[in-house]
Amino acid sequence: MNIIELKHVSKVVSKEFQQVPILQDINLIVKRGEFIWLRGENGAGKTTLLNLILGLLKPSSGEVELMGLSPQSPNSKIRVGVAFQDIRFPTNVKVKELIELFISYYPNPLSTEEILNKVNLKDEENDWAIKFNGGHKQ
Repeated sequence: MNIIELKHVSKVVSKEFQQVPILQDINLIVKRGEFIWLRGENGAGKTTLLNLILGLLKPSSGEVELMGLSPQSPNSKIRVGVAFQDIRFPTNVKVKELIELFISYYPNPLSTEEILNKVNLKDEENDWAIKFNGGHKQ
């Protein structure tokens, strides 16, 4: 089974009453243990491609599979982790509360205490998450 597979994927978006192609006929296979790097100019479609793979967007045409499943399937997301470039937390949420929110998304998560200890945030668990720097947010 391939980790990621795109078959003839295209994505078209509407901008100012026009259809603008972002990705056209993309074929990609990522196998277990492979490492890939997406590189390109601003506006080349890197973020759109990742959003398709993660199931945040649906392709205009073609097929995307994540671990052999639709990326919209909750079962495909259980073993996927992502560190976004730009993160915006809800306001007025403490670190511990934010971790509790995230672990609620998973069927068998680590405990809040285990996560706080693993990422060395036990002393900051009652701090406001919004005040974290970029590295801490990721």
